[in-house]
Amino acid sequence: LLLLMILYTQVGAAEDSHHHGAHKKSDPSLHLDGANKWPTDKTLRTNMSEIHDHVKKNIGKIHKDSMSIREYQELGKAIDVNIKTIFKNCKLPAKADAQLHIIMAGLMGANKTLIDDSSKKEKRKAIDETLTNYKAYLKFFDSTAKN
Repeated sequence: LLLLMILYTQVGAAEDSHHHGAHKKSDPSLHLDGANKWPTDKTLRTNMSEIHDHVKKNIGKIHKDSMSIREYQELGKAIDVNIKTIFKNCKLPAKADAQLHIIMAGLMGANKTLIDDSSKKEKRKAIDETLTNYKAYLKFFDSTAKN
């Protein structure tokens, strides 16, 4: 995750040169750990839940198209705190970490759009991408673990 933290600070350049290949089409897609979901830790569960909560809190305004660009940017900044906390404190086994990289790359790209000066239409698409990545997290990672 340290590599992803470095990449996150340079998302534009990182998308072309990410060592782990999360952006390359030839890499395997998300998959379960055999028949099981991947393990999580408290940092990951808490911060992924908070990312979802940030979006959920704003979903009415998003659907009504009444959220300003500044409000999208503030939402992105709140999500950014969670992403950085995951990078700094999440400790997963190597194979689970590799799977998480795929989800985090999608979240980082979407969040970059929320924070930058893109249009409201692009920001709405970024919300969809954020939710898609959150759903992938729920599908492939054990979000209910108690460790």
